[in-house]
Amino acid sequence: CVCRALKSGRKPVFPHSVSLLKDISELSTLVIKMLLCFYLLLLLHITEGCTLEGYGETKEITAYAGDSVLLSCSCTDLHTKPETFTWRKYTNNWVEISPEREQNKDKFQLVNDLSSGNVSLLISHLTVEDGGVY
Repeated sequence: CVCRALKSGRKPVFPHSVSLLKDISELSTLVIKMLLCFYLLLLLHITEGCTLEGYGETKEITAYAGDSVLLSCSCTDLHTKPETFTWRKYTNNWVEISPEREQNKDKFQLVNDLSSGNVSLLISHLTVEDGGVY
């Protein structure tokens, strides 16, 4: 309606429509940016063999959609190197993150330096759905 009126040279029926749509678009962008600024709460589970640095503490991490974030996890007092470890994310229940799966290979990457006790998780191409408790 407004576009046709502008092309034909007639006065727009709703002269503030374009401005209002721009304001709504800017507001939507702001709301989306606020939603994308989410918090990753970090809870870890590791099999025995080392003591986790900061075990039992909750750590808030802020990251933005499209970026990457490193969820740090390292062992202190490394008695024996851990043979296995598991990253999990809580949605309605705890779901294991499997970076080995084909669908996750570009999303999740394990630092996986067990000899030094570094078992951090890199999450790439963040989306709102990645926010949560890990």
